[in-house]
Amino acid sequence: MSNRTSLQSAKPKTTTIALRDGQEVRIRELSGAGRAEYLKRHQETRDSGGISAAQVVAMALVEEDGSNSFDANSPEDLAYLDSLSGEVLDQIAGEFFKLSGLAAKSVDEARGN
Repeated sequence: MSNRTSLQSAKPKTTTIALRDGQEVRIRELSGAGRAEYLKRHQETRDSGGISAAQVVAMALVEEDGSNSFDANSPEDLAYLDSLSGEVLDQIAGEFFKLSGLAAKSVDEARGN
């Protein structure tokens, strides 16, 4: 079997997580391009406090069909996410970072926002 064939099953994983009220949301791990975008955002915002929890959550949440639930570039979407419980945003961001294999330091930085 070729490497290309072997890698076809290496699509980003999705999983559901239960929030504190029992509701469930679906998150997707970062793809290679998604990881590059995250790292770019992180680098660009480093001097201003880092990437916001709302941006991280916008990158994480997906619908059943795999489409993004929120646009991490939309001020309206980010304002909506920023209006939610910080505890819930932290929970989603933490699970997203674990699923994506990002360092615990990134979780701590996201929680600081």
